[in-house]
Amino acid sequence: MEVKPTSPAATAPNAPQADSQYHSYVGHAIPWYVRLCWLGFWILFLWYVFRWLIPALKREMVSPP
Repeated sequence: MEVKPTSPAATAPNAPQADSQYHSYVGHAIPWYVRLCWLGFWILFLWYVFRWLIPALKREMVSPP
């Protein structure tokens, strides 16, 4: 037995129950070029950290200005 909503707001076309019928929330596969961009970002990020950030932090910790 189905219970009918009694308030007019629950039967409105933009009610949450009506809204969820068009959303599947199933994502699509990430394209290879987006994965490549992220991979490049992380590689450059790690290069920056090891090449510039860690040495600069060591200098700042030993002899601050």
